[in-house]
Amino acid sequence: MRPSLRLLAFVPRITFFTSPRCSLCDTAKAVVQKVKTRREFELVTIDVREEGQQHWMNKYAFDTPVVCWQPWEYFPSVGPC
Repeated sequence: MRPSLRLLAFVPRITFFTSPRCSLCDTAKAVVQKVKTRREFELVTIDVREEGQQHWMNKYAFDTPVVCWQPWEYFPSVGPC
């Protein structure tokens, strides 16, 4: 089965949750960058320890790195990160 043209034209948004001095985050970011050379997507990086990111800090403080794919327009049943 092949993907539809509509799906191929879709540019997903990837949100990358990270934190300082996180070697796993560095490795994950390198993988995400490598994928970006093969498939276009918007990359948003959020440092969960930055001021103003308390919501994400509470959710992901001990789980970074977290890579979240956000296809809301095409897959509304998939909830937010």
